[in-house]
Amino acid sequence: MRSKLHWLMMAGAALLMIAGHATADMILLYDVDFSTPPHTVGNLPVTGTGPAPRKIPTSIWFGDPTVVVQLGAMNDQPCAFGNGTTGYDQIEFAVDPAHSGGFPIAYNAYRVEMNVLIEAYVTSDLFKILFDCPTVNNIAFRDDGTIRLFPTGETIGTFTFGVPLLLEVELDFIAGEWTIWLDGSPVHTGPLTGYQLRAFRMNLNGLHVDNKVAIDELRVYGGELPPQTKLLYDVDFATPPHTVGNLPVIGTAPAPRKTPTTVVFGDPTVVAALGALAEQPCAFGNGTTGYDQLKFHVDPSQPQGFPEAYDVYLLSLVAMVDYFGSSDEFEIILDCPTVHKVRFKHDGTIQVYPGGQSIGQYAFGVPVHVQVVMDVRNDQWTIWLNGNQAYVGPAAAEMLRAFRLQLDGTGVSHAAAADEVRLWGIGQTADIGDPGLLAGAGSLTAYPNPTSDGAWIRWETPFATPVQAEILTITGRRVWSRAVTTSSTGIGEIRWDAKDASGQQLPSGVYFARVRAGSNLLGRQMIVLRR
Repeated sequence: MRSKLHWLMMAGAALLMIAGHATADMILLYDVDFSTPPHTVGNLPVTGTGPAPRKIPTSIWFGDPTVVVQLGAMNDQPCAFGNGTTGYDQIEFAVDPAHSGGFPIAYNAYRVEMNVLIEAYVTSDLFKILFDCPTVNNIAFRDDGTIRLFPTGETIGTFTFGVPLLLEVELDFIAGEWTIWLDGSPVHTGPLTGYQLRAFRMNLNGLHVDNKVAIDELRVYGGELPPQTKLLYDVDFATPPHTVGNLPVIGTAPAPRKTPTTVVFGDPTVVAALGALAEQPCAFGNGTTGYDQLKFHVDPSQPQGFPEAYDVYLLSLVAMVDYFGSSDEFEIILDCPTVHKVRFKHDGTIQVYPGGQSIGQYAFGVPVHVQVVMDVRNDQWTIWLNGNQAYVGPAAAEMLRAFRLQLDGTGVSHAAAADEVRLWGIGQTADIGDPGLLAGAGSLTAYPNPTSDGAWIRWETPFATPVQAEILTITGRRVWSRAVTTSSTGIGEIRWDAKDASGQQLPSGVYFARVRAGSNLLGRQMIVLRR
């Protein structure tokens, strides 16, 4: 069996090529020049959403950033922060598919470039560029002329008041690093805190009317997904062929599919809005007797499935329960073929099945972003609710055959909805050995995986020899190791605290646990997700 190390290393290499100060193989997501329509002088930038490349920011969080004819040396109609009013101006550019203003797919690498001008500051004020990963990583232009990073506090360069500066930033979530250039010169490469870019923002943090800052010519690129990763379903009920007042259109097509495969029973219906879900979701219940169910086939052995199976599946959707009768529930069902469920119960709890464990709560009328990772190779599943890991546990996951969305109710006094349904397949197992990782007999497990603060690494080998336990990045760099003596039966284990050899926390990302036992080499992919 081939480990996913091979394809992940290939992905990392490809992304490192992207990060080599070039935009090849990247998709232009934002292309914002404030001197072009719909922006006009004297007004706030126009905001909104749309397909890539967007000409406008997603939103103005607060303040009044304003398009001006010029600000000092920046004379091609930039966007000014401060502009004679009290500061705290902020603009947001959303990227995350789960964000109402994001794009339909997430990427593993991003490149952001813009011109920045600090014309004038009052003491203690600063201009920041914030990357929500979701942990915030900042580049701060401070009043003393230094440019610093957060959370490390490191100084990476300086700026001159009144002189525009070209800032370029590349974020690589596979390698867990970001690289920064100032006026074309690399000034920093280091750990990136986080696992996914949700949005980035520009913020003038100041109390005084004498602050003058501007940006212009902003470009944002998203890097392609790594090899052997495919978006299988991308279902947004607000887009054709779905129409309000009708059942969702069903059918099969190559990936990414825009439609479910089957309406199993009932009448799930596309509606203009259901409470806070205002962008045409699919409603379950909708004033009729319940037991509505949609099915999304995956299994290659089924005519309606896809031609290839994957090692790991990532399901992402927005779910909302508007109201329930007693005993009603809404379920996200994964057929592996053993059934696994995420249940929204009528008492406001969210539970997993098998087991019935409560993993969180929801409020009626409030949407919940649900992400489920089903690792069919390692028989484990992990659930996130609104970006926070809520559950990780073993799964009887022989393969993923289908997933279903179901309202289980007996009356008409209930309503639930789902939208932005996406399923990714990640990694494919081949039938040949990988001499770089699995060269010999034995087994290696790691639990919990993904982890936020450490894991137990356990192995079995045919030999009672001393072993070397190691943690590597996907580029093969060893960041932690320990010598361990196994028992006479060849069984051993060790606790890894998700830190490097110097005791520093490693950033979110993909790592590999590896054990050397004589000529044996055993490995296991691990994911670190910092909260």
